[in-house]
Amino acid sequence: PLFASFAALRSTFARFDLPTLGFVQPFVLYTDTDVLFMRTPVLADFGPLPSHYTIGAEFTMSKLGQPEDVCNWHTAYLLQSDVVPDGGVRDGRCEPSRGNMGVMLLNMPAMQRTYSALLRATFNEDSVFRDNLFFPGVGPVDQGAYNKHYRGRTLTRLRPAFNWRPFWGANEEAAIIHFQGPKPQDYRHAYDAVRRQSGGQLDKEAVNKFNWTAYFTSPTHFVPPVLRMFVKRCIERQARLRPGHSHLLECYNYTARWYDAIGEQAPPDSAAAASAKLVGGQRPQWLSIAGAKECQQAELANQQRLV
Repeated sequence: PLFASFAALRSTFARFDLPTLGFVQPFVLYTDTDVLFMRTPVLADFGPLPSHYTIGAEFTMSKLGQPEDVCNWHTAYLLQSDVVPDGGVRDGRCEPSRGNMGVMLLNMPAMQRTYSALLRATFNEDSVFRDNLFFPGVGPVDQGAYNKHYRGRTLTRLRPAFNWRPFWGANEEAAIIHFQGPKPQDYRHAYDAVRRQSGGQLDKEAVNKFNWTAYFTSPTHFVPPVLRMFVKRCIERQARLRPGHSHLLECYNYTARWYDAIGEQAPPDSAAAASAKLVGGQRPQWLSIAGAKECQQAELANQQRLV
C-alpha cells in the first residue's frame, strides 16, 4: 500500500524526477515495472502528440449509474474517437474517469519547464498536512497530483494499446500489457485453484462451481475486495475460449507470457505452450523483456540513489 511506509511513498513519487535525468529526446516513454511488452511501441500508438503527456484512462464509469460490466471498456469502441483531451467528459454512454500513470508518453521539454511548479503544487502545506496527499476527484499521491496539476494539458486514450489491462480481455493490437491491480501471481493462483478443484478442467461450469468467496478470503491467496472482480473476470474470460483457440490473447494468456518471459514455468496447458508452437519452438520477440526482475531491482537501486 502506498501509505504503508515512507519508503513506499518515496518510491511512487520517483517518477516526478524524470525531467531531471538529462533526457534530450522530445518524447520519452515511462512505464511501471509490472508491464509486459508485446511489441515495440511506436508514436502512432499514442495518437496526437501531447503538449505535456499522454496516458490511458484509469477506468470508465456509466453516466446512467449502470453496473461496471454494462458500461465496460468495449463500449469505448462505439465512440467516434478515443482521444479525450484532459480525460474530460464525452458525449456517449460512458466517460473516462481519471488517468492511469503506469504508462506515460512524456513531452520532455514541457515537463522540464513545469517540473518546479509541479513540486510546489504537490508538496505544499495544504496538500501534505491537510489533504494527506490525496487530491479529491482525481486520486491519491503522484497520480492525483499529475491529474490535478496538468488538468487541461494532457491527452487520455480510452482504449490504450500502450496500457492494456489483462482484465479487459483480448487485444491483438496491444503493445504493452499493464498488470494494474491484480498481479500475474494473483491470476495464476486463481487459474490453478479452479483447475485443481475441477480435476484439471477450465470451463464455464468449473468457474461457476468454484467457491470464489472462500478462495479470496483464504490466508494463502487473500485478494483485496477491490481487486476480486478483476481476477474472477480474467478466469471467466479464459474459460470461454473454445478448444483450438488457446493461442488467442485472452486474459490469462498474458499472465502465462509474463511467467515465460521472466523464466518461470507456466502451467503446461497454458498459452505459453501454444505460443511456442505458433513460432516453431523459437522464443518470440516479446520475450525480450526477460530482464523484468533485473529491471525491478534496478529501479529499487535507483530510488535509493535519489534519496
